[in-house]
Amino acid sequence: MYVVVAGVNLIIKHQRRTGDVRTQTGRIEREAPIHISNVKLVAPKTNQAVRVGYLVHEDGSKSRRIAGTNEIID
Repeated sequence: MYVVVAGVNLIIKHQRRTGDVRTQTGRIEREAPIHISNVKLVAPKTNQAVRVGYLVHEDGSKSRRIAGTNEIID
């Protein structure tokens, strides 16, 4: 599974003119997709990238937590 993140993994695509079609030509800079395993979650309070762990409750339900602080995400 791949995702596109704004401002990350920028590539330059060289686009030439094709016939009479009005398309953008020249060097076009855009974001390329990256694998979802290479994306980290940003903590809302500290605005830093953090690792995510899982907490299993006694009733069998799971919730995500920030690995360093044990703060529940959702």
